[in-house]
Amino acid sequence: MFRRRVLLVALLTVAVCASGIARGKPAAPLPRYRLTILPMDRPAAINERGQVAGTRGEPGERRAFLWERGRLRALPLPEAREDGSASVEHIDAQGRVYGTVWYQPDGAISTIQGDNLVWERDQVRAGIYTPLRDPGAPRVETHEIGEEYQPDTYNTPYERIRGEKARYSHAFVWEPGKDKPRDLGTLGGKRSHASDSNAQSQVVGDAETAGGGTRAFLWQGGTMRDLVTLPGGDWSSAKGINARGVIIGMSTVRKAGGMVRRAVMWDRAGRVVSLSGLVAGKHRPALRSADAINEQGQIVGQTADGRGYLLTPW
Repeated sequence: MFRRRVLLVALLTVAVCASGIARGKPAAPLPRYRLTILPMDRPAAINERGQVAGTRGEPGERRAFLWERGRLRALPLPEAREDGSASVEHIDAQGRVYGTVWYQPDGAISTIQGDNLVWERDQVRAGIYTPLRDPGAPRVETHEIGEEYQPDTYNTPYERIRGEKARYSHAFVWEPGKDKPRDLGTLGGKRSHASDSNAQSQVVGDAETAGGGTRAFLWQGGTMRDLVTLPGGDWSSAKGINARGVIIGMSTVRKAGGMVRRAVMWDRAGRVVSLSGLVAGKHRPALRSADAINEQGQIVGQTADGRGYLLTPW
């Protein structure tokens, strides 16, 4: 009887750990999503109205677009930069889209320069700083803080490639009432990058580990926590977090042909799950990246075959 009781306790312990329950609280059911394929290959931002901003086109010739309720609208470039390439960073609650036009200055061959842009309705203006996704969230930034020398390497015993300087950066957050940003540190390595924050002063991004790998992190109250990867994964990156604490991003997972990247969600219980498995219906394309999330839980990203998508919770 005693052995049976011990076995029962052990099985219950394994079940609790596998379910991802954190701090003794039951994990909420995972959501299900309706999938919409978007007419752009790189959706980058979504606001609370479900408007999606992103780009499509060939490298160096990308154009910005706004999608809403099945309709796609092209966003113009300034006349002086019509031969440039656009990127999108943010869309606010009023539908204003913020991004950058990249171009080569006159006479430059290898130099690329960017001008900040804001699109409002059918007008475009230059020189506007990208605002916060959530006005109540602290601003996050990534700054270079130092450099290191890469060691010399050898192609053959007689051919040496001299090492070069390599810069490294840290993630920072501007906390309320502070006159300078706070360095978030790393996961034991030299580098970190901040992607997003919410009104609870939670910050997400990715950081280097002591072993030299890159892992997604959640920073809160002075502590940076390593977020788990998909089974067998060796890399992850968090791209967005909403007010409910739902985090989205990417993780590698081991497949028959090796490591592949997949779009993932980390819930408040600490579980990581592939978003492809949460799509309702029989048609479930592999989702490669999850790049933005709004407060309603809608997610945008890119499929494994290069198409843009929108996930809407049921």
